[in-house]
Amino acid sequence: MEDFAKAGEPTLETALKIASVRRDYFLKVQNGVPSPRRISMDDLPAKEAEVEDIAWLPRLIPKAEAKLRGEMPPNLMYGCGGDRKFFKTHYVEAADFLRKVWDARGNQAEIVAWVKSMLGK
Repeated sequence: MEDFAKAGEPTLETALKIASVRRDYFLKVQNGVPSPRRISMDDLPAKEAEVEDIAWLPRLIPKAEAKLRGEMPPNLMYGCGGDRKFFKTHYVEAADFLRKVWDARGNQAEIVAWVKSMLGK
């Protein structure tokens, strides 16, 4: 809410798309059972971390996985300013990234290749 109040982002449409992916994952993968776990911000890679010269991606992947599972701590946001910068730079929509992370099932190389392919569009 704070990012929306200050910057108008993420848009309501983006927030609804993200929530829709989370809902689908919750119902189809988690069978409607919430995860008892919460990730810690200390467990995330540094903001400066890179994979194959792609900044932010090592941090974004576990954030997306946590968002899918409902394991985000209250002080962490999927779609924060750093995430939005990544999405804009790589021509990726936040909800599409979530779906790709879901589809990749932990295969980071597959996610990296997909992000790289988006740069050609």
